[in-house]
Amino acid sequence: MSKIIAVCILACLLAIISVADAKCKTYLKNRFEKCLAKGFQSSIENCNGADAVLKKRQLKTCGRIETKVKQCGYTCSPPQVDGGWSDFGNWSECSAKCGEGVQTRSRSCNNPSPAHGGAECEGEKTESRSCNNGACPVDGGWSDFGNWSECSAKCGEGVQTRSRSCNNPAPAHGGAECEGEKTESRSCNQGQCPGTCKGHVCLRGEANYIALPLGSRLNSPNGDYSLVMQADRNLVLYCKGNAVWASKTTGTAVSDGLTYQADGNLVLYDPEGNALWDTETGGTRASTMVMQNDGNFVLYTDDGKAAWSTGTNGQC
Repeated sequence: MSKIIAVCILACLLAIISVADAKCKTYLKNRFEKCLAKGFQSSIENCNGADAVLKKRQLKTCGRIETKVKQCGYTCSPPQVDGGWSDFGNWSECSAKCGEGVQTRSRSCNNPSPAHGGAECEGEKTESRSCNNGACPVDGGWSDFGNWSECSAKCGEGVQTRSRSCNNPAPAHGGAECEGEKTESRSCNQGQCPGTCKGHVCLRGEANYIALPLGSRLNSPNGDYSLVMQADRNLVLYCKGNAVWASKTTGTAVSDGLTYQADGNLVLYDPEGNALWDTETGGTRASTMVMQNDGNFVLYTDDGKAAWSTGTNGQC
């Protein structure tokens, strides 16, 4: 029983001492903080006094209090440190090698770093700006081909061309020109060419044609002779107004006029295509018919030989 009583007495004493010790710390803490506020410069870490000068008496008193709070294990909390930004770093490379891009740069919240509950840095960590490295190259592209030109020949074999432009898009800023040809061509065939008459000569063509339409004539260079395709359908050779030769087809159904065929034959046809008169030179390919100054109307071959004539040379 005596042991139990002794244990109880010891516990009560320890409790009293603990409360006293706690009161000592609180009391001393308050007095020590007043000393710091008055300008006491303590040797305890982080216990920084105000910017003031104490009197000697105050200094001694605060020194004794400092000794006691040290014994009580008193400590000062470190001061809060608000974060501060470093300078921005260098700008990054432009995000685009050509055209419009973006550059960025950043800074760190380490000047100083926030500590002991201090505030973080305010503002953005990174910033950006646009950058332009010049316009991007544009390679040229062809437009569609245009329409074909007219055939270069009105008859026979000719050529048509068409073109396109390097504007879809046009090359720009060092871009490549269009590859390939700007123009293209193709052959065109307008059918066989008929012959032609000029002056006193008519030439055979690759196709049949009306060499002397009704009412027309072929005159000799000297003007004395005329081969006339008359409206009465008669083909007549005149010398100074006198008939010296005729096809004797007056009043027949000659259609259109005197046909010069591709085979070299001269023919007067009716509307149904029946020959009413001809020179019977088909197959000779007589190439030229001539109203000569001597009064003879002649069909010549390519080698200059007469394939047929009116036999009226010298007649007048």
